[in-house]
Amino acid sequence: MKLYNRLMDHRAEADYSATVSFSKEDVAQLLNQVRTLNEAVVKIMEQETAK
Repeated sequence: MKLYNRLMDHRAEADYSATVSFSKEDVAQLLNQVRTLNEAVVKIMEQETAK
């Protein structure tokens, strides 16, 4: 949940501020976390559809 909340906070900040920017390191870290989350979701979906 923390990752989702952080992503939504960044999105809201970018929606309402023309001066928001993200460092390459911040984006890389978030992207890695999103990939890990997506892999976990896919595994759960595969397990559920195999039942």
